[in-house]
Amino acid sequence: MAFREDAEGRLAAFAGHNCQRLTVDGREHDFADRPLAFVGWAPVALPRRVLGGAVIEVWVQGEGKVTVPLTEPVKDARLFAAGAQPGLAGAPVTAEVNRLALTFEAGPGKAQGKLYLLPAP
Repeated sequence: MAFREDAEGRLAAFAGHNCQRLTVDGREHDFADRPLAFVGWAPVALPRRVLGGAVIEVWVQGEGKVTVPLTEPVKDARLFAAGAQPGLAGAPVTAEVNRLALTFEAGPGKAQGKLYLLPAP
């Protein structure tokens, strides 16, 4: 397991196997409604971002409701599966994005594998 908090104590990046929450210094971070075989996310570093490209990369294996905290607002963001070639977005994934979180259902026929959160064009 690995994680990184931002200046406000939000879980900015995470990666772990067979987990659904993390407690750091007494503060609980819930990110799934049940343990997932693997879940991870990280913001794309500003120097690596391209116009219209991903702002967050997410990886998920397993089934359940996943909530990824957002450390920055992403206007009209959409979630996509990774495309056939590295760095390209594939099919859209049903998700809810608000100012504080990205929420989606993981599982077969839903979100699975590598995902990208993209801002509106």
